[in-house]
Amino acid sequence: MALKVNQVDNHSGISKQDARQTDAGPREDEFIEEFEKELEVLFENVIESIPPEYQYPDQCRARIKYFDKVYRTPNFKKTPWKLSSDIIAQEKKVGIVEVYYIQEMPTADEGPFLKREVELINTIANRLGDFIHHQYLLQVQDDAEHDEIDSKQNRTLEWRIALGMTRRIDRAMFLNITRKLLNHLAWSDISEAKEIQQRIDSDEPTEMSILAGEIGDVEADNQQNILDLSDEVFDIAQENLPSAGLLSLIQDWMQEYRAGFLLKTLINMNSSMGEISDAIRRFVHLVPKGVELSSAAREGLRVSLIRRFLTDQLDYIKIAKDYVEIRDFHELMKCIIFPADGHGQLGGKSAGLFLARHIIKKHGAENELLRNIVYPKTWFISSDGLNSFLHYNNLEEVSEQKYKDTEQIRQEYPSIIQRFRRSQFTPEVFQGLSMALDDFGENPIIVRSSSLLEDRFGAAFSRMYRSFFLSNQGSKAERRQALMEAIAEVYASTYCADAIEYRAETGFIDYREEMGVIIQEIIGNRIGNYFLPTFTGSALSSNEFLWSSQLHQEDGLIRLVPGLSTRPMENHSGDSPILIAPGKPNLRMYAKDDEIIRKAPVNINVINLETNSLESVNIRDFLHENGPQLPGVQEIISVVQENRLKQLSMEDIDFEHDEIVVTFEGLFANTSFVETVNKILNTLKETMDTPVDIEFAYDGKNLFLLQFRPQSFATPAFRPK
Repeated sequence: MALKVNQVDNHSGISKQDARQTDAGPREDEFIEEFEKELEVLFENVIESIPPEYQYPDQCRARIKYFDKVYRTPNFKKTPWKLSSDIIAQEKKVGIVEVYYIQEMPTADEGPFLKREVELINTIANRLGDFIHHQYLLQVQDDAEHDEIDSKQNRTLEWRIALGMTRRIDRAMFLNITRKLLNHLAWSDISEAKEIQQRIDSDEPTEMSILAGEIGDVEADNQQNILDLSDEVFDIAQENLPSAGLLSLIQDWMQEYRAGFLLKTLINMNSSMGEISDAIRRFVHLVPKGVELSSAAREGLRVSLIRRFLTDQLDYIKIAKDYVEIRDFHELMKCIIFPADGHGQLGGKSAGLFLARHIIKKHGAENELLRNIVYPKTWFISSDGLNSFLHYNNLEEVSEQKYKDTEQIRQEYPSIIQRFRRSQFTPEVFQGLSMALDDFGENPIIVRSSSLLEDRFGAAFSRMYRSFFLSNQGSKAERRQALMEAIAEVYASTYCADAIEYRAETGFIDYREEMGVIIQEIIGNRIGNYFLPTFTGSALSSNEFLWSSQLHQEDGLIRLVPGLSTRPMENHSGDSPILIAPGKPNLRMYAKDDEIIRKAPVNINVINLETNSLESVNIRDFLHENGPQLPGVQEIISVVQENRLKQLSMEDIDFEHDEIVVTFEGLFANTSFVETVNKILNTLKETMDTPVDIEFAYDGKNLFLLQFRPQSFATPAFRPK
């Protein structure tokens, strides 16, 4: 049976022996049927998504050809106004993506198409080729793993089935394993194997062939000899070695080969993030279950991945290598947006949150308090996205800002913001942002900076750069435009006077600044026209604000505000946050009810989904109108009766008429919140061997960890007189 996937593979050619084994292994007709079903869904989804990404979506039509299958948008027709890009899988053309305008449009960079639209179709075609290749490899592996081999005879042939599939899908791996098998047989003193080895070795390049420049031809002949003699090698192995041991050896060699390929890609400084992503995906998808790398190989790969994606800081690497695994980076890659040929990292905030998540996950296996911590949906733009943005829009001269006089920097900064907001993103980043918005839906989001200099050991750069809250409402085009403008302003904040002054003070003025970006869902619930969490806050493992002589720095500090906080570490809108020391939770800052009432928060920050804006509203007005709808509200409020604060059940609170004050007393007294935050702080502090700083949010059900960084110390511990 001629299979379409074999048209993709330029190393096809199954031997008679391989063909016999196929009947005992996966049923190829069933496999290809399932494979094509998945591709059909993919192509149909891609076709639907193309027109909205182009300048004139109503006039845009698209078509994908994959061998003899064709997928097209409704009312498709061919016209002279066309873009196309070949789909390449395993070095062969397997299809084509085409985009047409059905009417003549104004001339742009290439006919009626913009430069980013030309690059976008190439990106789509490249991604489809990658998907076809990797999905095929994955399904072959899954099919082999789930195949039931019942008879004793077929069990003895399982390792030959694995090699037969390897021969079809990865010739280089097949040759590598065949050579290892031959060497293993020869070292086991099997004469037939030694004879074959001598025949192959006699064709190794000689000094004369090297001098004559014939080494490439000799190497090709050598590989062909191994390929031609492979069946003979397998027959010798089958006669002399137990099948179970052979299968284990072959799986180990497959694992080593894939690990070697991944490591080679990682240590190659010219490897792009796309190439590394492909190598990780290939490694993870094709790792045989139950086969483990050696501890040295596993640690080497983890360190290389940490350096490549997160940081070169040795203090970070020393800790992270004990908490993250190769598969963690595979999951991470699904949410990274990067420019073509990108070589960036994720930046300080991203690296901090990634590490904290895996530290807590590992310790959560032994501690129930840590087991229930959750994390917001998050996407990342790599740090070289800034340089790609500058180059794409001819803005490289702004890099000179850091050497200008401070006053001149301040005067020119508003102009830089406007130039950045009017600029465009590369097609790869543009497409990645569209995918991120699809993932977030219409949930509000926050755009945060993640500079390579942020949240480092010794220089935190805390709040030097901009963050933006977005309601993320309206059409996809409107939401994407708002997102791109917010990212552009985060990029522009790299050149603000405060950030440049701080870089000069900390010795980083000559450092080539790279700015990653975090796009994170805002935790909370829709309450009427508003969106907000029940509360947000931050916590420090080292308390610098000692309001009582009974407090010590190691008691830590938690600061809480109801709703959304734009500055959880500072007073906002004239309000004081609620403070508590987790090391001494019964010691309150204000002991008397009248003081607590007087110092209680007056306003609450919300996102207004009608006006698409961040607003600060009176908290009593908000609770009178919306209190019963706010999840967990009883944990953050108290009721004033006869000048005394009381904790009442939801049934006993009259939100319309009662005097309600935010105290968080129910949270402190009736839940494990303080104990949980204290456990997070102590776990991270002990692991990192430095004081730490976290931010979190509560939606009425779950506590979400939003950020993590080493704690920065601007002043010595302060004790009020």
